Amino acid sequence: MDLDYSSSTIDLDSSLDGTVSLDLLRKQLADLLMSLYDIGRSLPQTLVFLSEVAQPELRHGSRIPVLGSMFDELPKLFTAPRTTELDKMLIRPPNDAVSLKLLLSLREVALILDSLSYLQLLHLSNYVPNSNSPETKIAYLRNLQMLFKSWDEMALQQLHTEITSARLHEERKRLLSLDPNVPWEMLYLVTDLLKLPLPELINMRTWILRLSSSQIEILMRLLLVDSSSLMELKRRIRVTSEQEFKDQQGTSFRRAHSYFQSIICLRTLRRINIDNRS
Repeated sequence: MDLDYSSSTIDLDSSLDGTVSLDLLRKQLADLLMSLYDIGRSLPQTLVFLSEVAQPELRHGSRIPVLGSMFDELPKLFTAPRTTELDKMLIRPPNDAVSLKLLLSLREVALILDSLSYLQLLHLSNYVPNSNSPETKIAYLRNLQMLFKSWDEMALQQLHTEITSARLHEERKRLLSLDPNVPWEMLYLVTDLLKLPLPELINMRTWILRLSSSQIEILMRLLLVDSSSLMELKRRIRVTSEQEFKDQQGTSFRRAHSYFQSIICLRTLRRINIDNRS
C-alpha cells in the first residue's frame, strides 16, 4: 500500500463543526466507529461505498483489509486511557496508521451528512446533475456556493419572502425577475431551497459558504447514491455535538468501552458476506 497520507491531519480549528476539543473528537470517532460497525453488519456494501466517498484514492484491493483493520485495531484506542501520545496520533496520524486515517476521513463524511437536514439533502440529491462526470457535479456545487455568496442575509430573506408568497407555477419566473443571474439549471433547486424555513435557510447559507474544495468533493461523491440510501445513511450516522458531549460526559466512554469490548479483536468484514469482486 503505497499511498501518500502525509497531509492527513486534523485541524481542530477549521472543522465543519467548529472548534473541536480532543475529548469531543475521541467521542465523535468512538460513536462513529460503532455506527459504522452496525452498518457493516447489515449493509456491508454501503460501508464500502462510504469508504469510497471518504478515500477514493484507496486502491480497491486494499479497501476491504483496511476496513477490517479499522474494526480490529481502533477500538483499543477508545478503551485505552487518554495519553499525550494518543492525542498526537489523533491530530497527526503517522503514515502507517491507515485505518485511523480512514476513520478520520469518514468523520468528514459524517459531518456533512449531519450538517444537512433531510429535506436539504433530498433537494440536493434530486437536482444535482445526473452526470457521469465528477467535474460537472463539482462545478454545479461550486456555482451554487457562489450564488449563495452573492446574497447577504437581507437579500436572502427578501428572496424567501417573495418565493414563498408566489403561486407555485410562478415561483421560478419570480426568482429570475429578482435575480436574473440564477443559472437556468439551478432554478428548481434554488427555488425549493428558498422555500425552506427562514432560520434553516440562513443556516444553510452559512454552511454552504464554509465548504472547502475538499468538502465539496465529498458532497459530490455522496450525491452519487440514490435518495433513499442517503436518507438511511443520515438516519444511522450522527456526529456528537459539543452540547451532547457535555450532557453525556461520564457515561459516553463507559458505553463505548462496553460496546467495543464486544468487537475487539474481531475481523468484522471477514464475517460479513462482502463480494470483494464487486
